Amino acid sequence: MAKNDSFNVILAEKWNPEEHNIEGWYMSEKLDGVRAVWNGHRFYSRLGNVFNAPKYYKEQFPKGVWLDGELFAGRKQFQNCVSIVKTKSDAKSDQWKYIQFMCFDAPKVDGGFEKRIKYAKKKLENSKYGFIVKFKKCKNEKHLLQELKKVEDGGG
Repeated sequence: MAKNDSFNVILAEKWNPEEHNIEGWYMSEKLDGVRAVWNGHRFYSRLGNVFNAPKYYKEQFPKGVWLDGELFAGRKQFQNCVSIVKTKSDAKSDQWKYIQFMCFDAPKVDGGFEKRIKYAKKKLENSKYGFIVKFKKCKNEKHLLQELKKVEDGGG
């Protein structure tokens, strides 16, 4: 990414129950994929390396729209995902059909999180490979732990 064509991705921080009141925070499953940014033309790693996504895959994403998310092949498929998305040649281009881009932000859209995610959802509504991460508003610590248990029980 060119310097004027980039942004710093937001990284998760460790939750400390003694320091943070999580009521009203958004929560989602932490996906085991590869962090990626769509800049409206191609996918990049958070360090600015280009992912060699095939044309048929990139055509499913909106031009001129920045999206932040995760390239994801499913639970327990991290190594498979990495082997597909980090291949520099076209050798695995047919394998990209198994990769979902799970979007969790539209960072260049003005406004709060709800506005940005609504915008991203609209832009991805016709994509075969782009989806919005499911978020829930956290009610309290008990709610957080219940949701965590659901994820873990489901293999996440």
